[in-house]
Amino acid sequence: MIMIEFGGDGMNEQSPEQRDSIQEVLARINEDLSCFIRQELEVHDGEQTVQKDFGEMRWDAAFGVVQPINCWEAHQCGKSDCPAHGNITERCWLVAGTLCNGRVQGELASKFKSCQSCNIYKEAHDQPVRSLLENIHVLVVHLQGKARKLHELSIRDGLTGLYNRRFFDEVINHQIVSARRQSMGLALLAVDVDKFKTLNDQFGHQAGDQVLVDIAQLLQDATRSSDLIFRMGGDEFLILLTQLADRSLNEVLSRIEGAVERWNSVDHGMEWKMGLSLGPAPVDSDDIEHALARADEAMYAHKAKKRVGRVG
Repeated sequence: MIMIEFGGDGMNEQSPEQRDSIQEVLARINEDLSCFIRQELEVHDGEQTVQKDFGEMRWDAAFGVVQPINCWEAHQCGKSDCPAHGNITERCWLVAGTLCNGRVQGELASKFKSCQSCNIYKEAHDQPVRSLLENIHVLVVHLQGKARKLHELSIRDGLTGLYNRRFFDEVINHQIVSARRQSMGLALLAVDVDKFKTLNDQFGHQAGDQVLVDIAQLLQDATRSSDLIFRMGGDEFLILLTQLADRSLNEVLSRIEGAVERWNSVDHGMEWKMGLSLGPAPVDSDDIEHALARADEAMYAHKAKKRVGRVG
Protein backbone atom coordinates (compact mmCIF):
# COMPACT_ATOMS: atom_id res chain seq x y z
CA MET A 1 0.00 0.00 0.00
CA ILE A 2 1.33 3.44 -0.93
CA MET A 3 1.16 5.99 1.86
CA ILE A 4 2.51 9.53 2.08
CA GLU A 5 3.69 10.53 5.55
CA PHE A 6 5.15 13.63 7.17
CA GLY A 7 7.20 13.31 10.31
CA GLY A 8 10.56 13.99 11.91
CA ASP A 9 11.60 17.05 13.86
CA GLY A 10 9.43 19.36 11.77
CA MET A 11 6.29 17.58 12.92
CA ASN A 12 7.33 17.61 16.58
CA GLU A 13 7.83 21.37 16.52
CA GLN A 14 4.25 22.07 15.46
CA SER A 15 1.36 22.94 17.74
CA PRO A 16 -1.41 20.34 18.16
CA GLU A 17 -3.61 22.45 15.86
CA GLN A 18 -0.91 22.50 13.15
CA ARG A 19 -0.30 18.77 13.45
CA ASP A 20 -4.04 18.15 13.08
CA SER A 21 -4.12 20.37 9.97
CA ILE A 22 -1.14 18.56 8.44
CA GLN A 23 -2.63 15.15 9.20
CA GLU A 24 -5.94 16.24 7.70
CA VAL A 25 -4.24 17.28 4.46
CA LEU A 26 -2.27 14.03 4.40
CA ALA A 27 -5.44 12.02 4.92
CA ARG A 28 -7.05 13.70 1.92
CA ILE A 29 -3.95 13.10 -0.21
CA ASN A 30 -3.78 9.43 0.73
CA GLU A 31 -7.50 9.01 0.11
CA ASP A 32 -7.13 10.50 -3.37
CA LEU A 33 -4.02 8.43 -4.04
CA SER A 34 -5.61 5.16 -2.89
CA CYS A 35 -8.78 5.89 -4.83
CA PHE A 36 -6.78 6.71 -7.94
CA ILE A 37 -4.72 3.52 -7.71
CA ARG A 38 -7.81 1.35 -7.17
CA GLN A 39 -9.51 2.85 -10.19
CA GLU A 40 -6.51 2.48 -12.48
CA LEU A 41 -5.89 -1.11 -11.37
CA GLU A 42 -9.50 -1.92 -12.21
CA VAL A 43 -9.33 -0.24 -15.60
CA HIS A 44 -5.84 -1.32 -16.57
CA ASP A 45 -5.47 -4.66 -14.78
CA GLY A 46 -2.52 -6.50 -16.29
CA GLU A 47 -1.65 -3.62 -18.62
CA GLN A 48 2.12 -3.16 -18.59
CA THR A 49 2.64 -1.67 -22.02
CA VAL A 50 5.27 1.07 -22.14
CA GLN A 51 5.25 3.49 -25.04
CA LYS A 52 7.57 6.31 -26.00
CA ASP A 53 4.92 8.20 -27.98
CA PHE A 54 1.43 8.84 -26.65
CA GLY A 55 -0.07 10.92 -29.44
CA GLU A 56 -0.75 14.27 -27.85
CA MET A 57 1.65 13.39 -24.99
CA ARG A 58 5.44 13.08 -25.24
CA TRP A 59 7.78 11.11 -22.99
CA ASP A 60 10.67 13.32 -21.92
CA ALA A 61 13.52 10.85 -21.37
CA ALA A 62 15.77 13.55 -19.90
CA PHE A 63 13.40 14.21 -17.01
CA GLY A 64 11.49 10.94 -16.93
CA VAL A 65 8.09 12.62 -17.15
CA VAL A 66 5.21 12.84 -19.58
CA GLN A 67 5.02 16.29 -21.11
CA PRO A 68 1.61 17.51 -22.31
CA ILE A 69 1.10 19.21 -25.66
CA ASN A 70 -1.24 22.16 -26.09
CA CYS A 71 -3.88 20.04 -27.81
CA TRP A 72 -6.59 22.57 -26.91
CA GLU A 73 -5.14 24.53 -29.82
CA ALA A 74 -4.62 21.53 -32.12
CA HIS A 75 -8.27 20.48 -31.69
CA GLN A 76 -9.62 24.04 -31.58
CA CYS A 77 -11.26 23.41 -28.24
CA GLY A 78 -13.89 25.99 -27.35
CA LYS A 79 -13.97 25.33 -23.62
CA SER A 80 -12.75 28.82 -22.70
CA ASP A 81 -13.98 28.45 -19.11
CA CYS A 82 -11.33 25.80 -18.50
CA PRO A 83 -8.44 27.38 -16.53
CA ALA A 84 -5.86 25.71 -18.77
CA HIS A 85 -7.45 26.95 -22.02
CA GLY A 86 -4.81 28.94 -23.87
CA ASN A 87 -2.06 27.70 -21.57
CA ILE A 88 0.77 26.19 -23.59
CA THR A 89 1.94 24.05 -20.66
CA GLU A 90 -1.32 22.23 -19.91
CA ARG A 91 -4.02 20.35 -21.79
CA CYS A 92 -7.45 21.90 -21.52
CA TRP A 93 -8.89 18.80 -19.81
CA LEU A 94 -6.05 18.39 -17.32
CA VAL A 95 -8.04 19.90 -14.48
CA ALA A 96 -10.78 17.32 -14.92
CA GLY A 97 -8.90 15.17 -12.44
CA THR A 98 -9.49 11.53 -11.69
CA LEU A 99 -12.98 10.05 -11.69
CA CYS A 100 -13.35 7.63 -8.80
CA ASN A 101 -16.57 5.88 -7.82
CA GLY A 102 -18.55 8.33 -9.90
CA ARG A 103 -17.17 11.49 -8.34
CA VAL A 104 -14.50 13.90 -9.46
CA GLN A 105 -11.28 14.19 -7.43
CA GLY A 106 -9.40 17.46 -6.97
CA GLU A 107 -10.35 21.05 -6.18
CA LEU A 108 -10.06 22.39 -9.72
CA ALA A 109 -11.82 19.34 -11.10
CA SER A 110 -14.86 20.02 -8.95
CA LYS A 111 -14.91 23.68 -9.93
CA PHE A 112 -14.53 23.20 -13.69
CA LYS A 113 -16.73 20.18 -14.36
CA SER A 114 -17.43 21.37 -17.92
CA CYS A 115 -14.01 19.98 -18.86
CA GLN A 116 -15.47 16.48 -18.58
CA SER A 117 -17.65 17.13 -21.62
CA CYS A 118 -14.74 18.42 -23.70
CA ASN A 119 -14.16 16.29 -26.80
CA ILE A 120 -10.42 16.25 -26.12
CA TYR A 121 -10.96 15.01 -22.57
CA LYS A 122 -13.24 12.23 -23.81
CA GLU A 123 -10.84 11.27 -26.59
CA ALA A 124 -7.94 10.99 -24.16
CA HIS A 125 -9.87 8.87 -21.67
CA ASP A 126 -10.91 6.45 -24.41
CA GLN A 127 -7.27 5.33 -24.65
CA PRO A 128 -6.35 3.32 -21.51
CA VAL A 129 -2.56 3.68 -21.53
CA ARG A 130 -2.64 7.38 -22.23
CA SER A 131 -5.43 7.83 -19.71
CA LEU A 132 -3.31 6.18 -17.03
CA LEU A 133 -0.32 8.41 -17.74
CA GLU A 134 -2.42 11.55 -17.90
CA ASN A 135 -4.18 10.73 -14.64
CA ILE A 136 -0.78 10.20 -13.04
CA HIS A 137 0.23 13.62 -14.34
CA VAL A 138 -2.92 15.13 -12.79
CA LEU A 139 -2.17 13.37 -9.51
CA VAL A 140 1.41 14.65 -9.48
CA VAL A 141 0.25 18.23 -10.02
CA HIS A 142 -2.34 17.77 -7.27
CA LEU A 143 0.23 16.35 -4.83
CA GLN A 144 2.71 19.12 -5.62
CA GLY A 145 0.11 21.66 -4.54
CA LYS A 146 -0.57 19.72 -1.35
CA ALA A 147 3.17 19.43 -0.68
CA ARG A 148 3.51 23.21 -0.87
CA LYS A 149 0.67 23.59 1.62
CA LEU A 150 2.29 21.05 3.95
CA HIS A 151 5.62 22.86 3.81
CA GLU A 152 3.94 26.17 4.56
CA LEU A 153 2.21 24.62 7.59
CA SER A 154 5.50 23.15 8.81
CA ILE A 155 7.36 26.49 8.83
CA ARG A 156 4.66 28.69 10.37
CA ASP A 157 3.74 29.31 13.98
CA GLY A 158 0.15 28.21 14.47
CA LEU A 159 -0.88 31.14 16.70
CA THR A 160 0.74 34.20 15.13
CA GLY A 161 1.32 33.06 11.56
CA LEU A 162 4.97 34.10 11.84
CA TYR A 163 7.80 31.84 10.75
CA ASN A 164 9.05 29.35 13.36
CA ARG A 165 12.49 28.28 14.59
CA ARG A 166 12.60 25.44 12.08
CA PHE A 167 12.39 27.90 9.19
CA PHE A 168 15.06 30.11 10.75
CA ASP A 169 17.46 27.17 10.74
CA GLU A 170 16.44 26.46 7.15
CA VAL A 171 17.08 29.93 5.70
CA ILE A 172 19.78 31.60 7.80
CA ASN A 173 22.79 30.31 5.87
CA HIS A 174 21.25 31.36 2.56
CA GLN A 175 20.52 34.82 3.98
CA ILE A 176 24.13 35.22 5.11
CA VAL A 177 25.44 34.30 1.65
CA SER A 178 22.93 36.60 -0.04
CA ALA A 179 23.83 39.56 2.21
CA ARG A 180 27.52 39.14 1.43
CA ARG A 181 26.88 38.91 -2.28
CA GLN A 182 24.89 42.16 -2.22
CA SER A 183 27.22 43.88 0.28
CA MET A 184 24.25 44.44 2.57
CA GLY A 185 24.33 44.41 6.35
CA LEU A 186 22.56 41.64 8.24
CA ALA A 187 21.53 41.68 11.89
CA LEU A 188 19.46 39.80 14.44
CA LEU A 189 17.04 41.47 16.81
CA ALA A 190 15.93 39.37 19.78
CA VAL A 191 12.55 40.42 21.18
CA ASP A 192 11.16 39.35 24.55
CA VAL A 193 7.85 40.39 26.12
CA ASP A 194 8.20 42.00 29.55
CA LYS A 195 6.03 40.67 32.40
CA PHE A 196 4.27 38.22 30.12
CA LYS A 197 3.79 35.70 32.94
CA THR A 198 2.01 38.38 34.94
CA LEU A 199 -0.32 38.97 32.00
CA ASN A 200 -1.17 35.26 31.77
CA ASP A 201 -1.61 34.89 35.53
CA GLN A 202 -3.89 37.92 35.92
CA PHE A 203 -5.91 37.87 32.70
CA GLY A 204 -5.62 34.31 31.41
CA HIS A 205 -3.90 32.62 28.52
CA GLN A 206 -6.49 33.81 26.02
CA ALA A 207 -5.47 37.40 26.74
CA GLY A 208 -1.82 36.35 26.50
CA ASP A 209 -2.41 34.74 23.13
CA GLN A 210 -4.09 37.89 21.82
CA VAL A 211 -1.13 39.99 22.95
CA LEU A 212 1.25 37.66 21.10
CA VAL A 213 -0.86 38.05 17.96
CA ASP A 214 -0.82 41.84 18.39
CA ILE A 215 2.96 41.82 18.85
CA ALA A 216 3.40 39.76 15.70
CA GLN A 217 1.41 42.34 13.74
CA LEU A 218 3.22 45.20 15.45
CA LEU A 219 6.63 43.80 14.48
CA GLN A 220 5.53 43.25 10.90
CA ASP A 221 4.25 46.83 10.65
CA ALA A 222 7.50 48.21 12.10
CA THR A 223 9.83 46.31 9.76
CA ARG A 224 10.27 45.87 6.04
CA SER A 225 8.78 43.12 3.93
CA SER A 226 12.32 41.91 3.24
CA ASP A 227 12.90 41.28 6.96
CA LEU A 228 12.02 37.86 8.37
CA ILE A 229 10.21 37.57 11.71
CA PHE A 230 10.18 34.35 13.73
CA ARG A 231 8.39 33.25 16.86
CA MET A 232 11.09 31.23 18.56
CA GLY A 233 8.82 29.94 21.31
CA GLY A 234 6.67 31.27 24.13
CA ASP A 235 7.01 35.05 24.29
CA GLU A 236 10.32 35.14 22.42
CA PHE A 237 10.60 36.53 18.90
CA LEU A 238 13.52 37.03 16.55
CA ILE A 239 13.81 39.41 13.62
CA LEU A 240 16.33 38.89 10.84
CA LEU A 241 17.00 42.40 9.58
CA THR A 242 18.19 42.53 5.98
CA GLN A 243 19.36 45.30 3.67
CA LEU A 244 20.83 47.40 6.47
CA ALA A 245 23.05 49.39 4.12
CA ASP A 246 20.41 52.12 3.77
CA ARG A 247 19.02 52.15 7.33
CA SER A 248 20.32 51.84 10.87
CA LEU A 249 19.45 49.51 13.72
CA ASN A 250 18.44 52.53 15.79
CA GLU A 251 15.84 53.40 13.17
CA VAL A 252 14.30 49.95 13.48
CA LEU A 253 14.37 50.07 17.28
CA SER A 254 12.66 53.47 17.28
CA ARG A 255 9.89 52.22 15.00
CA ILE A 256 9.21 49.23 17.25
CA GLU A 257 9.24 51.34 20.43
CA GLY A 258 6.86 53.83 18.80
CA ALA A 259 4.51 51.01 17.84
CA VAL A 260 4.53 49.75 21.44
CA GLU A 261 3.64 53.22 22.72
CA ARG A 262 0.72 53.42 20.29
CA TRP A 263 -0.54 50.00 21.43
CA ASN A 264 -0.37 51.12 25.07
CA SER A 265 -2.34 54.30 24.27
CA VAL A 266 -5.38 52.18 23.41
CA ASP A 267 -7.67 50.70 26.07
CA HIS A 268 -7.42 46.91 25.80
CA GLY A 269 -9.65 46.23 28.78
CA MET A 270 -6.88 45.20 31.16
CA GLU A 271 -4.39 46.94 33.42
CA TRP A 272 -1.25 45.74 31.70
CA LYS A 273 1.22 47.73 29.64
CA MET A 274 3.17 46.14 26.85
CA GLY A 275 6.93 46.27 27.10
CA LEU A 276 9.44 44.69 24.75
CA SER A 277 13.09 44.06 25.57
CA LEU A 278 15.17 44.34 22.41
CA GLY A 279 18.57 42.84 21.71
CA PRO A 280 20.29 43.73 18.43
CA ALA A 281 23.38 41.91 17.20
CA PRO A 282 25.16 42.03 13.83
CA VAL A 283 25.61 38.86 11.82
CA ASP A 284 29.23 39.31 10.77
CA SER A 285 30.36 35.69 10.47
CA ASP A 286 29.10 32.19 9.71
CA ASP A 287 28.84 31.47 13.44
CA ILE A 288 25.11 32.01 13.79
CA GLU A 289 25.02 30.56 17.31
CA HIS A 290 27.45 33.27 18.41
CA ALA A 291 25.23 35.94 16.86
CA LEU A 292 22.17 34.48 18.61
CA ALA A 293 24.01 34.50 21.93
CA ARG A 294 25.02 38.14 21.45
CA ALA A 295 21.43 39.10 20.63
CA ASP A 296 20.19 37.35 23.79
CA GLU A 297 22.83 39.09 25.90
CA ALA A 298 21.82 42.48 24.51
CA MET A 299 18.15 41.73 25.09
CA TYR A 300 18.69 40.73 28.73
CA ALA A 301 20.87 43.80 29.27
CA HIS A 302 18.04 45.98 27.93
CA LYS A 303 15.56 44.24 30.23
CA ALA A 304 17.85 44.73 33.25
CA LYS A 305 18.25 48.46 32.52
CA LYS A 306 14.49 48.92 32.40
CA ARG A 307 14.09 47.20 35.76
CA VAL A 308 16.31 49.77 37.47
CA GLY A 309 14.66 52.65 35.64
CA ARG A 310 17.59 53.58 33.41
CA VAL A 311 15.64 53.00 30.21
CA GLY A 312 12.12 54.21 29.33
